[in-house]
Amino acid sequence: MKKWFALLLTLAMILSLTACGGNSGDSSDGEDSAPPANSDSEDSGSSADSGSEASDWPQSAVTLTVSAGAGGGTDICARILLERLSDYGNFVVQNDTDGGGAVGWERVKAGDPETCSEVIFYNTGLYVSYVTGLTGIHPTEELVPVVCLPTGASQYICVPKDSPFDTIQDLVDYAKENPGKLQCGVELGSLSHVYLGLCQQSLGIDWTYVSTGSDNDRITLLMGNNIDVTTINQATAQNYYDSGDIKVLAAEQGRSDILGEKMAAVPTLEEAGFEKVNVNTELIVWAPAGADDATYAAIFDAFKAAIDDEGTQSKLKEGGSEYYCPFNSWKECYDNSVKNLATITQTCQALGLC
Repeated sequence: MKKWFALLLTLAMILSLTACGGNSGDSSDGEDSAPPANSDSEDSGSSADSGSEASDWPQSAVTLTVSAGAGGGTDICARILLERLSDYGNFVVQNDTDGGGAVGWERVKAGDPETCSEVIFYNTGLYVSYVTGLTGIHPTEELVPVVCLPTGASQYICVPKDSPFDTIQDLVDYAKENPGKLQCGVELGSLSHVYLGLCQQSLGIDWTYVSTGSDNDRITLLMGNNIDVTTINQATAQNYYDSGDIKVLAAEQGRSDILGEKMAAVPTLEEAGFEKVNVNTELIVWAPAGADDATYAAIFDAFKAAIDDEGTQSKLKEGGSEYYCPFNSWKECYDNSVKNLATITQTCQALGLC
């Protein structure tokens, strides 16, 4: 009897240990995700509140690898942040779009986690690139998203100026009576494709996707009545809406603080009785995996201070953009990224992109 009791006790201990080790960066809800860092601290938060040793980051010049072309929104934001980041050391921007950005991502992934002298400055599109197979680098395991800067702006559902639809409900009613007839312009495999897929789910309708290019390409096609509906970023949508060249039916995520009077009157999806799109464009700073908590905390602190600076915010809003840092630590940013990756993965699977 004693032998049987000892055997049962051993089995119970094994099962208990197995149950405690099941979390990973691919968690569907983002809860209790484990960052791939060489961490000795159990506390979350920056170096100022985690109790861990202070980091001497940056030890040398830091390159911000921007996986977007010069002059675009991501690049402009990086260069605005550079002015404030100079208080912490020597920072430079390097635009690298080779392989859709994959070349730069590989370089940062292979970087030294002891120094983190090269980091990625890009947006949520990296998750789409991973899910759709453009890159094999896992964006929350082989890289660590340390800083997440959501935009206060929203994507907008737009139609031609002479469209019969004046409200989002008009469009929904038509689509339900004519499933698949609406021609929806999208850059296939992009973040805009994810937005439109989530919109489609929220509205409960079917439309037919038509391959287009960037926001500017879709605006041209919209004004030429070559597509019936698409999604456009806030700054571009507002410019063409104010001039009367398009109609704007709804804000997908929410309402920005820097909208003009006409654009501010456009309802959100929630105000129209639908669920909002629960993925937003974020600018994200990725560092190599394997650094300690103190280094990640120092990176987070530097970028948060830069984005919170009044001068930074003023310059961003002058250019029609707004970003902020709602998180209190790099680990909160990491958990947020895990959740966004899960949502994007599920949407891409539903759209047949992966």
